[in-house]
Amino acid sequence: MFDSKKEDLLVRHSNIASIATAALLAVGLLNADESKDDTNANDCKGNNITNDCLLKGRYDLKDDWGVSVFGSALYWQAQEEGLDYVVKNNTGTAFANDAEVKRATFDWDWGFRVGLGYQIPKEKMELALIWTRFHTSAQSSTSATEFGGLFPVWTIPGAGLSPSENARANVSLKFDMADIQMLGVFTPRGFLQLKPFMSVSAVWVDQNFDVIADGGASTQIANALIIEDKIEMKNNFFGVGPKMGLETMWILGYGISIYGNIDASLLFGWFDLSQKETVQLLGLNPRITFLDIKNNDYSLSRVNLHFNAGLRWDRVFHHDRFHLSLMAGWESLLLFGQNQLLRLPNTDSPGINMNTQGDLTMQGLTMKALFAF
Repeated sequence: MFDSKKEDLLVRHSNIASIATAALLAVGLLNADESKDDTNANDCKGNNITNDCLLKGRYDLKDDWGVSVFGSALYWQAQEEGLDYVVKNNTGTAFANDAEVKRATFDWDWGFRVGLGYQIPKEKMELALIWTRFHTSAQSSTSATEFGGLFPVWTIPGAGLSPSENARANVSLKFDMADIQMLGVFTPRGFLQLKPFMSVSAVWVDQNFDVIADGGASTQIANALIIEDKIEMKNNFFGVGPKMGLETMWILGYGISIYGNIDASLLFGWFDLSQKETVQLLGLNPRITFLDIKNNDYSLSRVNLHFNAGLRWDRVFHHDRFHLSLMAGWESLLLFGQNQLLRLPNTDSPGINMNTQGDLTMQGLTMKALFAF
């Protein structure tokens, strides 16, 4: 069902790509006469990569095809609101009067980005295909003190369970992003290069959030001991839409420069959610199902912000046939309202719910290499 709705969504918004591409091509044609490269080839070789060469966006490679390939190693950590799983009370089991909140925390993990670029001949315009992938996980566990207890956050009140003795949480996050990008090149100052760009961006964010607790007892079924209280939640998102941004390069000399880029996207998206809670009681089979929301899917637009900055080094080599660029910096990606899981706080009216609306952030070090020929 989710796959078919994703296809409908793509068809519904496919005109975005056509409009964006047509607009950018029109801009390129209007500026064609101004985009001729008048840089002297002899000034853009080897160690003679001047500021002017960098700003032209060209290095006058011999017999070049205008093609570039690039890859990035990402060492990021994700952070997300709404990943609390228990309130740990250190004294007593009736109130949270000496309490602390326990949350699942993501590890630092590796990801990657790869891309293919093409520089339109004799024009200050570039095309690029980019794919970014970052998969990570979060874990946490805790146990009650001798005189305290654990209050699971995601257990529905109607289950009638007393505080737990042990709890653990596991979260998996899979983020993938694909971009079709068109850039223009402008040089307003002798030390500055600007590349405004527009993209059609597609984003997939798949998350699973499981909470498992044990200990305590059922207050509804003869105080039977709880062997396992298992809560399984799925929070998947797919979106596609326009992205606009600006790449900047501040030239220091000797092939070294500082870069800083920012962009924002508006994605027409679809959420696919499910939540289930089952409890295994001592001496009773099968497991009791207290919650099973199988189908909670809907369309919702999301806004994403992206920023990265760092140092860059460029060099032309091998008889002026190839260009190498190395970059290292800090990158941050903010996805608003990605955690859409429901909290069900009311015992008398189980349908009353509160949407988490948690933001997702991924940030860390990015190391990039570009090779042009």
